[in-house]
Amino acid sequence: MQLKMKKSGMFAIIPMAILLLFMAISVAPVLADSDYTDTADIEAVDSPVLLGAGNDFEDFEPFVTMAFVPVTDISDIPTETTAGTSLELSGTVTPSDASNIVITWSVKDDGGTGATIDGNTLSTTRSGTVTVEATIVDGTDIGTPFVKEFTITVTEDGGSGTSIWLWIDMAVVAVILCAAGVVFFIRKNP
Repeated sequence: MQLKMKKSGMFAIIPMAILLLFMAISVAPVLADSDYTDTADIEAVDSPVLLGAGNDFEDFEPFVTMAFVPVTDISDIPTETTAGTSLELSGTVTPSDASNIVITWSVKDDGGTGATIDGNTLSTTRSGTVTVEATIVDGTDIGTPFVKEFTITVTEDGGSGTSIWLWIDMAVVAVILCAAGVVFFIRKNP
């Protein structure tokens, strides 16, 4: 089989070849430089784009900038606990789509409660009022934390720790009253 070409066809191929040659020359420095990076503005669309083996975008990692959403409040913090028991500290960050929502807890003033915090767990040893501080790094703005204080009332343990002292006090009072009654009885009945 022999190919025959009209003269006009050759004139169409030459500009195409020149265009391909120009594209190859302009792309060559990019392909030779493995550290080449580029950024682009990306607009979200409702349809997913699948990137996977076999297409040119397999290693494509877009740089997307999202607007910063500051924290405006932390709420729903427990307000009471019992001495000697652990209390898991948690709160609700407003707005729910804030850029940073991780709360770090610290004791601002233990108020004589012996309060300590390990991670998100508050432990106390005595009754009183403890002031804890909730901090969200970069909560208000980049480089500016959101900080809020909360007061938690710590009541005495209603279990055996308090009860034993109550029973001892009552026993001492009973012994004193019995002794007084015996003395009164002996004096009245000689």
